[in-house]
Amino acid sequence: MKKKNSLLFILLMYSLTMLAQKDITKFMGIPVDGFKKDMIQKLKAKGFEYDNEIDLLTGEFNGEKVNIFVATQSNKVWRIVVADAIERNEHDIKIRFNNLYDQFNDNPKYVPKLEDNDYISEDINLAYEMKVRNKRFEAGFMQMTNPKSPQNSPEKIQQELTQKISEICPAEEFIRKSEKEKEDITKEAAMNIVQEAAMRSVWFMISEKYGKFSLILFYDNEYNNAHGEDL
Repeated sequence: MKKKNSLLFILLMYSLTMLAQKDITKFMGIPVDGFKKDMIQKLKAKGFEYDNEIDLLTGEFNGEKVNIFVATQSNKVWRIVVADAIERNEHDIKIRFNNLYDQFNDNPKYVPKLEDNDYISEDINLAYEMKVRNKRFEAGFMQMTNPKSPQNSPEKIQQELTQKISEICPAEEFIRKSEKEKEDITKEAAMNIVQEAAMRSVWFMISEKYGKFSLILFYDNEYNNAHGEDL
């Protein structure tokens, strides 16, 4: 089973982030943005039903029956929460987690975050790890706005990387650096690109309740999230 986690691969997959840094996360093609009431109407147009009393939408997503919650920050939508409506046993939730991981990993619209995303092995005791060790089983990805765009060519990415490097260290100074120093500067520049793309975060985790398990997905627009502005 393959993992797309090399820094080089991530760089080659990204568009010119500085030119598109205001592109935001989308859920089913809908930007995760704007007012909650408008988002609910757009989701209803996709076939989901809205229950006003409990403030959630129900329907089918990616072949699963789900409940959808719209989260806001400062009156703007910043997160779409998609939760399994049907709970599973431990064996089945591992299969569901790993299958979903593969779907994201094989989808050109997504690139894994730099954290060590991985599959859940069959010998893992989920209940014990989650209850006793408080471990979270999750995987995170960054959503690309247009993976087939000409802006995603290696040449364009190299231009962006070169620009980022020059912001950290002027070209004439960079040339005089040792190979190790050049490598460190290049990694820092690459991380800056990755952090900007991380504003379009899509991730999922396992939830446990009374020995039953479900999967919860999060489509986050970090531009609308709170970053301490109101402190």
